[in-house]
Amino acid sequence: MTLEPIENGLEEQVDLMFSSASTGASQTDTKDDDEPPEPLVDGKLDLGAIATEFLLLGIDPYPRKAGASLDAAGPDEPVENEFQQKLRSLLRKS
Repeated sequence: MTLEPIENGLEEQVDLMFSSASTGASQTDTKDDDEPPEPLVDGKLDLGAIATEFLLLGIDPYPRKAGASLDAAGPDEPVENEFQQKLRSLLRKS
């Protein structure tokens, strides 16, 4: 595990349909597997909200640095310290 900053590329394809709020397509106008068109409010769309939505969907929730491992202890260090070992033994007795 590392707390060092890492770079992580992101490439996300965006495919959206828009319609004006007054003439918006109904659910029957779209295919069953498609989402309804995004509404245009006063003829405008919020590019910031769209970019944020696709960024959050495309970002890796568990980024890893190359060569980093999930082992907390090094090869010469004990996996558990003395307190953790005593606590584990107490838990086994209960």
